[in-house]
Amino acid sequence: MTDTTHVIVCGTTFGAMHAKAVHDDPSLELVGILAGGSERSKGIASAFGTTLFTSPSTVPEPSENAANIASVALRSSILGGRGNEIATSLMERGYDILLEPPVHANDIAELARCAQKHGRKLAVGNLYRNLPAAQAFARAMRSIATHAEITHLRISASTHVTYYLCGLLADIVPGAAIQVRSTQEEGAFKHVVGTLGRIPCSIDIWNQMDATKPDAYAHLFMRVEAYTQAGTLALSDVTGPVLWNPRMEIIERDASGLPHTHAHAATQTLFVGNEEMSFGDWMSTTWTQAIARDIRELAESPAGNRALAASMQHARNWTALTKAAGYPTSMEEPRNLSITPNVE
Repeated sequence: MTDTTHVIVCGTTFGAMHAKAVHDDPSLELVGILAGGSERSKGIASAFGTTLFTSPSTVPEPSENAANIASVALRSSILGGRGNEIATSLMERGYDILLEPPVHANDIAELARCAQKHGRKLAVGNLYRNLPAAQAFARAMRSIATHAEITHLRISASTHVTYYLCGLLADIVPGAAIQVRSTQEEGAFKHVVGTLGRIPCSIDIWNQMDATKPDAYAHLFMRVEAYTQAGTLALSDVTGPVLWNPRMEIIERDASGLPHTHAHAATQTLFVGNEEMSFGDWMSTTWTQAIARDIRELAESPAGNRALAASMQHARNWTALTKAAGYPTSMEEPRNLSITPNVE
């Protein structure tokens, strides 16, 4: 591959995060932003010192001396957006494509055919899988799986991130389909019971949203407790921490009747602590670094789109979950409410 990766960012809502990710990564070069031309978009392009384009036809021809990627951070057709259309136009112009989810499995298949026709690479991003806590959780799960079986998964997630959750679950049980057996509404949550492959799981989806500011509030991102024969691994949230609680096993009792357990097994092990920073700082640093990693991985990947089969399974699992949860109910969040509990 070449040493330089030129990136066009499409969109300036979540696209602003993509623009910062590219701007801050020395291996990536932001060569423009494709957006509608509003004053806001003009301001964002100016802030990152790049050119604003308002139509795919005005985007510059790909450079022959660099990898050329369009990072499409626009709503896909399943959400009523133009993401698929823009991605198709830019593949026809010679750009490889990183899609920000959610994207329907059928749309991934259609875009994959376009990519194959034009000899382009296509990937569906998932920044949450690149976050330090999520990566540590996945590595720990792979380690545990060599010694013990997963017996149950207990999961909680916001409706905003169920697509990304499906990608994280694929790191635990690759290729497994979610089968929904029952659903029940419990306050703000929709309680979903089913299986991931052959593993029983329960998934609580926070299924409320403030319609006036749908992306401004999140009571949680995603939490996963993996119960295994040897103990429980917990991802408290994608901000961390990751905790291991081994199974307690009394091996024998001494002459006085006191229990003996495994000497090396601490009652709890902390693998990754929580990131002690504001959400704003976390999103503008850790989040954007995770986005940049998605872009770099696409640039470094070989020709062909073998990973898309897994992305299509993520999309099918997302469809199963969203169908089970139904549309989020509307509620008004309290404004400017931020507290730190006092435990003294």
